[in-house]
Amino acid sequence: MSEAAAICADYGYLTPAETLIKSIAYHNHDLPIYLLNTNIPQEWFLNINRRLAPINVRVVDAKFSASVLKDEAVSRTEYMNTMIYGRLLIPQLVPADRVLYFTSILIQSLTVRSSRCLRPI
Repeated sequence: MSEAAAICADYGYLTPAETLIKSIAYHNHDLPIYLLNTNIPQEWFLNINRRLAPINVRVVDAKFSASVLKDEAVSRTEYMNTMIYGRLLIPQLVPADRVLYFTSILIQSLTVRSSRCLRPI
């Protein structure tokens, strides 16, 4: 059974997302982390994956177009970024049996594999 972590962020929220990625990587070696985004440059992924390679953690560029959400019944307000709805695309963008979604404001302190959220119901 494959496991993965997923995060949604855009370029403007990259610093908190990177902090979360480092926290997940520290506690969970050998775990792919999918970063759902619309505008993060490929160079950033190359750089962070080079730094995480020694612990066998890989950050996957799960890019999507914000236009895929235009037909969804989502509320659009001035204070809500489209990226918060990116989690709706996890089943299409993350090819894993079990996925744990993290918000960028959360600092991960438990191992994903021991998390109750990933246990089958």
